[in-house]
Amino acid sequence: MKSCLGFKRFHIRGLDKVKKEMKIAVMALNIRKLVSMSFLFSFLGNKKVRC
Repeated sequence: MKSCLGFKRFHIRGLDKVKKEMKIAVMALNIRKLVSMSFLFSFLGNKKVRC
């Protein structure tokens, strides 16, 4: 997450708040992965690939 999102430190205090911030950061990372995967599949889906 540090290299992909620039997430280096927590911006709040308290364990409960830190857990919530971590969940948001992980969701953002997963959404980013899904978008890149959908772009890749749409790009390869338009071309016929011979095996």
